[in-house]
Amino acid sequence: MKLTESGKIARRFLLEIPKHFQNVFLDKWIIMPNHIRGIIVIEKADGDIKRRNEALPRSYNGEYKYFSKISPKPNSLSTIIGSFKSICTRRIHLMRN
Repeated sequence: MKLTESGKIARRFLLEIPKHFQNVFLDKWIIMPNHIRGIIVIEKADGDIKRRNEALPRSYNGEYKYFSKISPKPNSLSTIIGSFKSICTRRIHLMRN
């Protein structure tokens, strides 16, 4: 399949995920016309590696304790995917003006 410009942006940032999350590697993946399928492997984090371990720090520390329990945690799948979707959306919107 030939990727569109948006697909190329998605591939670029998909391949960069392990650079931003020290305990993650990509297994099999494929970019489809309207979505991506893939396997992201999250291993035990190694404390000696000095890389950024979260791209969307959203830990809530306000007056409502409940929200701190449901806020995405560093190195969680929701943080990884949220970061990926965020950068892809920004770059695609910039490309489209």
